[in-house]
Amino acid sequence: MISLSKIVALFATGHFYIDFLSSFVLSLIVFGNSGNLEQIYILILLYNILAFGLQPFFGLFVDYYKRARLVANIGLSVSTLGLFFFFEPLIASILLGFGNAMYHVGGGVITLNLEPAKATYPGVYVAPGALGLFLGGALGYCQIAPFIFIIMGILISGGLIIAISKISLPPISKFEEKEPRLIGIVLLLLLISVCMRALIGFSLNLDWKTLFVFGLALTTFIAAGKFFGGFLADKYGFLNVGITGLLIAAPLLTFFQDVPVLIFIGAFGFNIVMPITLTALTEMLPNYKGFVFGLTTLSLVFGYLLFLVFKNYFEIGKLFTAVVIMINLGTLYFGLKKNDDSQFSSIESEQEKVRE
Repeated sequence: MISLSKIVALFATGHFYIDFLSSFVLSLIVFGNSGNLEQIYILILLYNILAFGLQPFFGLFVDYYKRARLVANIGLSVSTLGLFFFFEPLIASILLGFGNAMYHVGGGVITLNLEPAKATYPGVYVAPGALGLFLGGALGYCQIAPFIFIIMGILISGGLIIAISKISLPPISKFEEKEPRLIGIVLLLLLISVCMRALIGFSLNLDWKTLFVFGLALTTFIAAGKFFGGFLADKYGFLNVGITGLLIAAPLLTFFQDVPVLIFIGAFGFNIVMPITLTALTEMLPNYKGFVFGLTTLSLVFGYLLFLVFKNYFEIGKLFTAVVIMINLGTLYFGLKKNDDSQFSSIESEQEKVRE
């Protein structure tokens, strides 16, 4: 059977491809359209609603029917089809939104099940997405001919679909249900933490990141934080690594937004938390990883909505940013502390293979 590291590398490559494709086509539409700006805004909003809002529903489908592989492959196909409709913004936005949601959930559930309660593989899976979004957006901004990418998209998505269809996945386990009150408390605290992280990310005033070199460097540190966060958490503990990452990031992101090098370090520490919260959340409902995975993306949407509500407060000084970071720190600490108090027990006798 193929090694677990090769499996996660395959799905991480697909994650990069999906986010690159979505960002490229949307950027192509936005910067190549001199028409109605309100219409463009609506299309981008539609894409985000579909890409983030549909994930809990696809997650429930995956949890119930155990068809993560199928959902991931359909997501690749639908997203690639969206590239063909770059000249029809509405159709492209819908296809990309559906495809993105399906692949993220399908690939995410498979990755989370490779080593339950471990954050290494989820961290590797999510990390390339940031680079895909940045590079796809940059090429779309340059209005690179989409026909080249259509050919590449067919080849890449076809190769990924064939590889995903042929790999042998390890069995997944049934888990004992945890105490409902504990589940509710941890889910609430950690989802608030995810929401606060999104709010902070949107609120940072980093004018210098529009320069390609600085933007690429920042994105690289973001991806590196997610990539190494899982490794560090599995070695030194979720709580220790998560809190340390935020304590490093808090002063840098609050008071040094005009110093790129310090923001790079802060972004690394800030994003270490991502695979930790994702793994901790999904392990609270280990038989419903797809649904909980989708809830994390909904929390990102709520974070953006909160930013729209409170953005004027971020503009008047650093204090509000510091308060939000402290809320994030507190919810993360108590959520992970409660999570540590919970023991995960696998019922090995009820293992079942992921259905093809």
